[in-house]
Amino acid sequence: MFTGIVGEIGVVERLDRRGTHVKLAINAHKTASMSAVGDSIAVNGACLTVLHLKGDILAFDISGETLRSAATSSFVKGARVNLETALCAGDKLGGHFVLGHVDAAGKVVSTKPAGETSDGNLEIEIPEGFEKLLIPKGSIAVDGVSLTIANVRGRRFDCAVLEYTWSNTTFGDLIPGLLVNLEFDYIVKSVHSALAGMIDSAGLSFERLKSMGY
Repeated sequence: MFTGIVGEIGVVERLDRRGTHVKLAINAHKTASMSAVGDSIAVNGACLTVLHLKGDILAFDISGETLRSAATSSFVKGARVNLETALCAGDKLGGHFVLGHVDAAGKVVSTKPAGETSDGNLEIEIPEGFEKLLIPKGSIAVDGVSLTIANVRGRRFDCAVLEYTWSNTTFGDLIPGLLVNLEFDYIVKSVHSALAGMIDSAGLSFERLKSMGY
């Protein structure tokens, strides 16, 4: 479990691909000093398990499911990644509950860097089928960073990003067209799943309920 508050920006040391087996190594002094083999670390929002630890280098295996759903194309040598260690009992909940289970990769539409006198802005387009999980003022994790959705327009949403967040995450590296990892609020996902099951068992649909005024 995580909160979407980045603790350190690490740097990809190497990415080894051998068939379906993928190993990732990251250089991160602060995170390495706080970690042990077997610990869970959120890497750009994807929960990975530390398999090896030597000095400032943390090594992880990436599962097939993570490769299918996450934007792992950003894991190239020299790339910066957002890191967060797992939540401990008693820690402050500065963001929102994040599981580290990436739902999909979204595409950056536009970015506006934050400055001393203005917030930044990040606009993202999500894959088809996830629209019902976007709620204005709801929470979302973008590359492991806890953000609040400001506006929703179909499959696009945008978030205001404070200067501190912009400066202490990899958001400054984002450009239009890049893919980012998205994890939708698990409470929204749970409610939507439960409602979908109830509606399906009643032989109704979201469209039918909407036409009935719900």
